[in-house]
Amino acid sequence: MKLFVLPGLAMMFLWGLVGCGGSKEKVHVRIQNNTGQEITQFWLGAGSGFGGPRARSYGQIAAGDVTRYKALEPSFATYGKFNFITADGRKYLGSTFPTQEIGRRELSPGYYTFAISTTGDTAVLRIIDDLPPGR
Repeated sequence: MKLFVLPGLAMMFLWGLVGCGGSKEKVHVRIQNNTGQEITQFWLGAGSGFGGPRARSYGQIAAGDVTRYKALEPSFATYGKFNFITADGRKYLGSTFPTQEIGRRELSPGYYTFAISTTGDTAVLRIIDDLPPGR
């Protein structure tokens, strides 16, 4: 019986190590609100309409605030589009990359800040490559 317990514990330990390492292979994104007003709801990722089924909600973001990082799969669909609603009821929809770069450029696993601002009726997103927290 002891012969089966020890290998079983060793396998559980190895699975735990593999599971912990997966976070480094993710794209970690936080949102910085540079719009000058409160964002009442912010979504990141592909989906239909505002808050579509595959979109990730970052919730409400006060003017000037930065959200916590959210770990996303390193796939363009998880961060390729964004949409948000501001306190005055305006709705904005955009892409993280210019149309001509879609399919040619993706984010490598790592940490990023998506700084959001607006110019008239257009949302502007700037991607900032961050250092991992604690470095």
